[in-house]
Amino acid sequence: MADRSAWSATGEAEVSEGHLLWTDRGTEINSDLTDARLNWTWREQLSATVNLELHDHGRVDGQVELPIAAALPLQLNRSGPIAGRLNANLRELGLLSMLYPDKVQDSRGS
Repeated sequence: MADRSAWSATGEAEVSEGHLLWTDRGTEINSDLTDARLNWTWREQLSATVNLELHDHGRVDGQVELPIAAALPLQLNRSGPIAGRLNANLRELGLLSMLYPDKVQDSRGS
């Protein structure tokens, strides 16, 4: 078995007053970002947290943990747990009908 070269890393990124563009099945979804933050730590596993504050649309917060150690060669620990969480507090404003026009004809909410 080859030696695995291990390390650890942390990082963060932040955007203030930005713009988010997402394309899904030919439909573009745009939103101005009031604030966006990404924090990550990579040691025995890769952990990341993301926080998005969407201008006029609400907030999305998420977290993910993946069983990938910070070592070369990269290897997924197939018996390790994968965990994730997503919380959203959104003002809908027709987004569902844009994403799924064949299923939702019109939608509004707050």
